[in-house]
Amino acid sequence: MDEDVVLAACTDTPNILTLIVFNLIADSRLPETFTLEQFVELMLSDSIVPTEGKIFEVYNQMYSTKFADNQTILDQLNELIIQLSAFSLQPSDSSIIHNLSELLSQATHLTDQ
Repeated sequence: MDEDVVLAACTDTPNILTLIVFNLIADSRLPETFTLEQFVELMLSDSIVPTEGKIFEVYNQMYSTKFADNQTILDQLNELIIQLSAFSLQPSDSSIIHNLSELLSQATHLTDQ
């Protein structure tokens, strides 16, 4: 299944994290049932090509280009990047953990529909 089909099928309001989760599961990098910790650990890990940076940085670059004309998706992507960056600096901050959990819940809720 193509990610654009997933995005169109999930909701009238696009969610970038839905696409990221879809791709991580499709690439067998994330199991179908996963925890917040597994997701964050994967997103903060190095990409396959180390010069590209962390996985979340690769997704940021890719989707910022692909959806350059979709402000909703760019805003969601920016929020995800802010939260992941903050978590990498302060992994025990409960407000950051809560924010990441909320973002992920919204995205996985959409994929359950």
